[in-house]
Amino acid sequence: MTSRLNAIAGRGRNLAEHEVVARFRRARIDPSAVFLESFAGNGMLCNPEALFRTLLTAPDLAHLRFVWALSGDGHAATRAQFAGEPRVSFVHRRSVPYYRELGRARYLVNNATFPVAFAKRAEQVFLATWHGTPLKAMGYDMPGGALESANVVRNLVAADYLLAPNEQTASMYLDAYRLHDVWRGQLLRAGTPRIDRQFATGAERTDIRARLRHDGVALSETGRVVLYAPTWRGTFATPDRDHDRLCADLATLRRQLGAESDILVKVHQRVYAHAASDPRLAGTLVPNAVPTNDVLAVTDVLVSDYSSILVDFLATGRPVIRYVPDFEDYVANRGLTVDPAALPGPLCRTLKDVFDALGSDLTQQACSAEYVHARETYCGLEDGHASHRVIDAVFRAPHRTRPAIQHRRSVLIYLGGMRTNGITTAALSLLRKLDYERLDITVTFPAPHSVETENNAALIDPRARQLPRLGRLTWTQVRATPFPVVGGRSPFVEELLLQERRLHDEWRRCFGDLRFDHVVNFAGYSAFFTKLLRCAPSGMSAIWLHNDMRAEMVSPRRGAWLRANVRRTTSLYVTADSLVSVSPALEDVNRRGCATLAQARHFGHARNTVDAARIRELAGPTGRARGLPASENAPGTFVTVGRLSAEKNHLRLLRAFASVHHDDPHTRLVIVGGGHLDADLRVETQRLGIADAVVFTGSVENPFVLMAKADCFVMSSDYEGQPMVLLEALVLGLPIVTTDFESVGGALPVGSGLVVSRDVGALAEGMRAFLRGEVPSSAFDDDAYNAEAVAEFYRAIGVPNSVLQ
Repeated sequence: MTSRLNAIAGRGRNLAEHEVVARFRRARIDPSAVFLESFAGNGMLCNPEALFRTLLTAPDLAHLRFVWALSGDGHAATRAQFAGEPRVSFVHRRSVPYYRELGRARYLVNNATFPVAFAKRAEQVFLATWHGTPLKAMGYDMPGGALESANVVRNLVAADYLLAPNEQTASMYLDAYRLHDVWRGQLLRAGTPRIDRQFATGAERTDIRARLRHDGVALSETGRVVLYAPTWRGTFATPDRDHDRLCADLATLRRQLGAESDILVKVHQRVYAHAASDPRLAGTLVPNAVPTNDVLAVTDVLVSDYSSILVDFLATGRPVIRYVPDFEDYVANRGLTVDPAALPGPLCRTLKDVFDALGSDLTQQACSAEYVHARETYCGLEDGHASHRVIDAVFRAPHRTRPAIQHRRSVLIYLGGMRTNGITTAALSLLRKLDYERLDITVTFPAPHSVETENNAALIDPRARQLPRLGRLTWTQVRATPFPVVGGRSPFVEELLLQERRLHDEWRRCFGDLRFDHVVNFAGYSAFFTKLLRCAPSGMSAIWLHNDMRAEMVSPRRGAWLRANVRRTTSLYVTADSLVSVSPALEDVNRRGCATLAQARHFGHARNTVDAARIRELAGPTGRARGLPASENAPGTFVTVGRLSAEKNHLRLLRAFASVHHDDPHTRLVIVGGGHLDADLRVETQRLGIADAVVFTGSVENPFVLMAKADCFVMSSDYEGQPMVLLEALVLGLPIVTTDFESVGGALPVGSGLVVSRDVGALAEGMRAFLRGEVPSSAFDDDAYNAEAVAEFYRAIGVPNSVLQ
């Protein structure tokens, strides 16, 4: 009960947050306001802090005012420092004032990401500075990185400027976060503002030491400073907080080095709060409020591992030591983007190695070829003036958007809810067959909310860019027209116009300033996503029709909510350039059934592809069936796969099988799939006396191993589009018996399977025909079939032939 109440409270907070965002998105933009945030409000830190201090002292920019977002209550010193500065104010992250200022500021500066409710307005200028040169795998290159990086990618595609001090960082944006071909902003190759602080004068370094002592760090006035700065482990959502090992390492270093060196530790933002509460780090832990690069300015030797702080420190020309006790595990689980051998400094696997390195002569390290090369590669632009160059580009030059530098034609595909069903299977198969050399593919879908949808999302072809829809609609639920007539327009018209503005806001929240050549609603059932995709500012639009859509609208056996949703969706067919059925036969069905909803010329077809290699792999020895009883290998085992819903008509199948089983008690029926009719169907097997011969498996991850062990596939549907399961049965070489739903001619290749009338007797006779050996398996050339199906997809969405040649 407590978890349920917490979930309800969380949804309430999210709804309230999006309501606040919506209201302030209507506010007038303040051209003098600069909104800054670092590390989700963890402090006035990193590149935004360096830019802020330079902006604050620029005479020609004295008209600017600055709003800093801070989280928690641990920023008293920062607030006190600017208490007398009228141009500087602070807001609590994700509060009402936070969203007010975020919604109306002309300039936005962040080194990480704004929350999922954030949507950049067209009049705003967004500078994403990032927070260091990456040495470890980022974005899509991380295990599970596509989903974990969803809000990062959403922020980056909305940015007007991305700070790229070197090619490693530029590659991170364009490759690891997949911005190639679609992003419309500018890479700023200007150096790193936060590194400017490392070019401190002697007097400034003395002041930094004094501040550290004032903040409780045990630091002598002149001793050698050794800074230990490990990166964080784990995932972004669940960082590893292995402070026992960290504290033990520091204690050992103190004992070994003695009083001649001051040992400090700087931990990553993700684990700072936990580290600050550990008394064993008192006097050693660098406070979060002290800029890291200030500390680097007074550091004599840096001990780090895979952290970008190592790159920052190279600009000083001072020695580095790399302490990597978990090197193999880290590389295997996270990955590196830089060959360790290409970086300077000894690679230490134990604390003894670190101590030996610290006791050696490190003075010549900066003269080594490795150090010089690394410094030129990563810090070639670092001269102490990066902040001025960035400010010149963003705040002094006129802002202009530019078209994306396109090398491939861009396609956005909405995949649907990613539940385990035929549409998801067809979408995943299609993504594996597309030509990524010539097409840039972006896919969108609701953010996964279950193990099932997460697992299906993990199967998306890694070459596709994923932009799952995070969060909720950023629009107010309060009616905007409380009076009968406003400005000469009726409330109904006013509400429609308001909804249109809201949907365009939502498009920008989800996709920033991205432009696509083709926008494909592959799922075709969601009225909301159909409306949202209409708001794409460019591109030919196509809506997929996976079924007899008129039957879906009117069938009394379909749920009222589904029928209403389909009606809302089909009412938008008139807005699409193409209405694509999944077989030629289904195209004819939908052209007749939806004749009043769109012109005949807009209807077309593109058959679904089938991933034969994956099906055969899963059906083989590596496939694992869960809960299938011994009857799986009985002679005459029939199998059917599909959700337990009315249009599949499992009742007819059970009654036909009962007749067959009465004549041949050795026969078995395996029903794979779940759905709301499960209980009713089980009761029917009891009534028919076939409960011992019918197996209900429920939803399974791998139905192919069950299909491969059956003797015949049977389908009893009243209507279908092009059911993927028939293609899968063909791949596995199964004989097929199916009812003659209206589009069956386009669902099976000519000469495949046995098609019977939609009645119990005909279906039973078809099953008996199989038992007599009269329904052979069909030869299926999946390569030739898929080539034709992909060509149909390209034609259906309007990709010119010249692009594919």
